Amino acid sequence: MVDTRDIAAVAVACLTERGKESRTLVLTGGDAITHAQAAATLSAVLGKTINYVDVPAEQLVGALTSIGVPQWLANDLAMLGEDIVGGQFSHTTDVVEVVAKKAPFTFEQFVRDHAEVFS
Repeated sequence: MVDTRDIAAVAVACLTERGKESRTLVLTGGDAITHAQAAATLSAVLGKTINYVDVPAEQLVGALTSIGVPQWLANDLAMLGEDIVGGQFSHTTDVVEVVAKKAPFTFEQFVRDHAEVFS
């Protein structure tokens, strides 16, 4: 999970500093966390219990399309969830630190800074 503020900081650096043209940068947050860890962080910061429920892909797609999410997006979200559970995003990079010259925001800090939208 990458904080949008980190994405913006890297974008600013890429647009205003020489030497970053024609490079592919893989941005990650400072910590690779699971859905269960995200739920635990939300619970701790918000002071209420948030549970992660692993919904099978077929059920997720069905639920999403039943509320009007386009089929292609529902399929992509289900695949993304499976990739996260499968460990495809269990690594981090130092792009934010190297390019933006700052420590990336943690998920906990993101939740603290935006707690009002989770209430």
